[in-house]
Amino acid sequence: DLAIVIVPWVLFQRYGDIRVLEENYDAMRRWHEYSVASAAGDKSGDDRYVWDTKFHYGDWMFPSYMMGCDAPGPVATSLATKDLVATAYLAHQSDLLALVARVLDDEGYASECEEYAACVRRAFSARFVTDDGTLTSEFQGCYVLSLAFGLVPWEMRQGFADHLAHMIEGNGDLLDVGFLSIGYLLDVLLDWGHGDLAERVFFQTQCPSWLYEVDRGATSIWESWAGIQPDGTVGNYSFNHCAFGCVGDWIVRRVAGLSTRTPGFAEFEVAPRPLSQLDGMDLTYESVGGTIRLVWQGTPDAGNMSLTVPEGLKAHVLLPGSDEEIVCGGGSYGFDW
Repeated sequence: DLAIVIVPWVLFQRYGDIRVLEENYDAMRRWHEYSVASAAGDKSGDDRYVWDTKFHYGDWMFPSYMMGCDAPGPVATSLATKDLVATAYLAHQSDLLALVARVLDDEGYASECEEYAACVRRAFSARFVTDDGTLTSEFQGCYVLSLAFGLVPWEMRQGFADHLAHMIEGNGDLLDVGFLSIGYLLDVLLDWGHGDLAERVFFQTQCPSWLYEVDRGATSIWESWAGIQPDGTVGNYSFNHCAFGCVGDWIVRRVAGLSTRTPGFAEFEVAPRPLSQLDGMDLTYESVGGTIRLVWQGTPDAGNMSLTVPEGLKAHVLLPGSDEEIVCGGGSYGFDW
């Protein structure tokens, strides 16, 4: 499972302990080698880099295939997206493993992974991008992953992002993504000029949405966006499932504005993002180097923030409406914008 590559890398970024990479490096490499062999099978040419062998879950549980009595169901979400999604993640894990190898001073394997990722990208475009500049799997999550992992040529990406935004707006500002793409949806919209749409999706209360679940009394994240459908039908799914809860990470990074620049938050970024329906945040983060606290309130045009930086750490502050970066060492600070 590609979690063997992703999870240790994320833990290293959060805590800065290289041992998690050292202890799992052999398992990471063995998984990657299995993936490469599985994708290649007995194929030739660029087809070797398209992972269309074995069963894959694809963008599992996206709502348009899950809602209503005649919905195709979860297995259909796999069948509709599995080859594209598996190939997308094959490129992504190759990129991550190259980063891991470089941290561990294995330059030869890092270069090998980078070269392989480039081959997967080339094969992805050849197999899944049509002559009219769309994807063969016309689903929101497929566009999200193609942008999040840089799988299509640069000159096509803004068009892909605009097409994704059009799909969401045409769906009543409702998301239609599953387990494998949800973690990148809001970031992609922000990064490609659709921040207002990201905010509308985030605050959406119709099904499917996070606040739809909250409005129905949810105290945990559901496995299915429509675990309880609008007509009250209760589905036979888990009501305590982690996948769609990744929005919490987005809230911390892109709304509160705290993200790491170097492993373990030795250097970190603070970039608050006021929203139309959220004009303040109070965040405390227990990093390995000490307690980081930031409290801000205001609008994009005017506001203030207090920040506590532990001794020995360094903060890079980017205030709303400003391109100037303010660098702060250990201490307590106040800012206005």
